[in-house]
Amino acid sequence: EKLFERIEWVLPHAEYIGIDIDSYNIVTMRNLVNLEQKTAEQLLQIKNKINVPFVIKGVFTQKDIQLVKEVQPDVVYISNHGGRVETEIGSSADFLVKNAQLLKNYCKEIWIDGGIRSKLDIQTANFYGASQVIMARPFIHATFNNTDSMVNFDWESYESNTEDKKYDEPPVYKQGIAIVRRNGKFGA
Repeated sequence: EKLFERIEWVLPHAEYIGIDIDSYNIVTMRNLVNLEQKTAEQLLQIKNKINVPFVIKGVFTQKDIQLVKEVQPDVVYISNHGGRVETEIGSSADFLVKNAQLLKNYCKEIWIDGGIRSKLDIQTANFYGASQVIMARPFIHATFNNTDSMVNFDWESYESNTEDKKYDEPPVYKQGIAIVRRNGKFGA
């Protein structure tokens, strides 16, 4: 199968190998490519073939949680493709809050994206169980909408909500500066 061929190509260089379990359900993709819903058996086949952590991306429904229970990936990546997938109504953040504790029983890490736009969003996602918070849309917009050859992305100036929130434990926050180059290469 082409999928295993592609995995073989990237395996020597990959830190993680993952599969998007909900892309078959993206309305805008349906008539463009032939995507199929993966079964637990298919996912286990991939997981058992690789020697790096396995990621299941697109976890957003109770059916997906059942798949996670069966496969037990290294990483569960909560995502609803920016709302482009026909699934339950709600945000990635809502799903994280409701399901993180359960999901942690079946994986080592939880990653999340979707609607994360501020330092407070990152802190809150970390507090509720996300080990990684992926914030791609601002970088994509900066890459394609900026006329400069490079965009400096400063977390402190990007904050949309600087108000401190009280937690039982302080949320984890790593300050950093990322650089987006228009040629598509990202650096830090």
